[in-house]
Amino acid sequence: MKNILITIILLISTFSMVAQKKSANDLLNEFGFTTDNVLSCIDLSSAAYSFKATSVTTTKQEANQSTSKNDKVYAYDATKNLGERFTLISVNGDTPRKKDFKHFDKEKNSVEEKQTQKLREDNFFVKSDNETTAIIGFNIPAEQLNSKTAFMAHCTGYIHIDKQTGRITKIQIKSNEAFNLKIFHVTIMTIDINLKYNDKHKQYYVSSEKTMMKVLILGSITDFNIEENYSDFKFY
Repeated sequence: MKNILITIILLISTFSMVAQKKSANDLLNEFGFTTDNVLSCIDLSSAAYSFKATSVTTTKQEANQSTSKNDKVYAYDATKNLGERFTLISVNGDTPRKKDFKHFDKEKNSVEEKQTQKLREDNFFVKSDNETTAIIGFNIPAEQLNSKTAFMAHCTGYIHIDKQTGRITKIQIKSNEAFNLKIFHVTIMTIDINLKYNDKHKQYYVSSEKTMMKVLILGSITDFNIEENYSDFKFY
């Protein structure tokens, strides 16, 4: 009996060790993804759809608790050339001013050299894996980033997969350390990119995004919360 118990314990231990050794690539493959293509679902440069977006930025200064809001409505048209796909429609319910268009085009329509982002398998890791959800973490090497994505050198991404549907539901990006972003010193940042899948056209699309940042400005912290919701999708 003692020998049988020892054998059972060893078998359980061995099985546990094998299960823990499942790689991120193995887990991705179970749902039809690879480390090469898993991030393509959030790459708008290859998107084959158009949409309308509402963006609400709420700013709160922690020192005096003062808040402000800024609303934008814009459109994205995948049939246009890169650098022309985003169109600003309104700002705070009014017709945009010249400086609004200039700032918006710089933010959305500026085109930079696209990096290959051929991530290696060791750029990914299994964050967690249970009966309902698998979360795969990833880090992008600094040499594969351009000025728009340079902040990712200070962040880790997390791919959330619903194991019941086999679909990616969210890609979350969280900062690992404080870093400089343009003129700001960001102390904390989290970005939630929520995804849906169109069965007819067999492609993922971003349904909403939420960004939270704590930024140090003139010695005090300002909270930025940006909520973007997308609608009126047209697939090509």
